[in-house]
Amino acid sequence: MAILPGWNSPAAAGSIAHSLHIAAMIVLAVLVVAEGMALVYDDRKYALIGAAERDVTATYDEERREAEGRHHNDIAKLQRRLEETQRQQASRGLTFSDQQTLVAALSPFPGQHLDITSVLGDPEAQQFAKDFAFIAL
Repeated sequence: MAILPGWNSPAAAGSIAHSLHIAAMIVLAVLVVAEGMALVYDDRKYALIGAAERDVTATYDEERREAEGRHHNDIAKLQRRLEETQRQQASRGLTFSDQQTLVAALSPFPGQHLDITSVLGDPEAQQFAKDFAFIAL
């Protein structure tokens, strides 16, 4: 061990030992500060992750609400269209004036044979056929 500086001198060995103790305490103090900073930055990291997750959740919820709103609007439009179509279809039938016109048109041909046919599975055509049959009787 004679190759170390100040190995054989009591004053130099004491001074070097003292300096190494001071260096060890400084390194220990830097280590404590570094660990404290690591804890602070870990807390900050988790806080940022939580904020990012809340932002993602809020964005997802907002997109979901917007999609539900669009779907609700689409459904409302379709329901209005369905109601309009149903009103139009409900009015499709022989009115009283239509029935009178048919009676007047058929009156010059009493006793004639009349065949009334309709497409099978078409309720509207079958309803018209029933209406015609009722008038023709």
